[in-house]
Amino acid sequence: MTGTTLPTMASLTLADLKLSIRGPAEGWRADTIDEDRFRLYGPEQPERNDYSPTISFALGAPEGSGEAWFNEFTTKAVEQMQSGYTNFWLNRHESYELSSMVPVWFEWIDDDSGMHFVQLQAFIPVSPFEMYMVNAATLKPIEHEFVPIFDSILRSARILRA
Repeated sequence: MTGTTLPTMASLTLADLKLSIRGPAEGWRADTIDEDRFRLYGPEQPERNDYSPTISFALGAPEGSGEAWFNEFTTKAVEQMQSGYTNFWLNRHESYELSSMVPVWFEWIDDDSGMHFVQLQAFIPVSPFEMYMVNAATLKPIEHEFVPIFDSILRSARILRA
């Protein structure tokens, strides 16, 4: 994502989610869905029926723990994504260095609307009892503007310890 100028970013502490992120300081709207879920909405796109790119964080309990389980879980998650969409392309599946975070970047076309999306799904294990699932999506024609922001927000995520 080099060569892209990011907007000014600001720290955001989500105490209920035990998470700190850096997100755009202006033009984005934050929404706490419930005690375990949070979403940021990007600027509405008037030329695209007021569509808003989004990134969300959900804290939940994993069904297992350990490196072997997590590797198998992320592999199965990608397979499930591939089988869940009619028009699906896997762009990238990686693990971030110095982190157990596993982001998966993919594209899909909505069967009903024909809209082409670029999406991120990432998993961040916190403990044997907690794991974050991060989802971000934008329309393909504006991915150049929003994918670098999603990547920056994801890489900024820090777990807050009690």
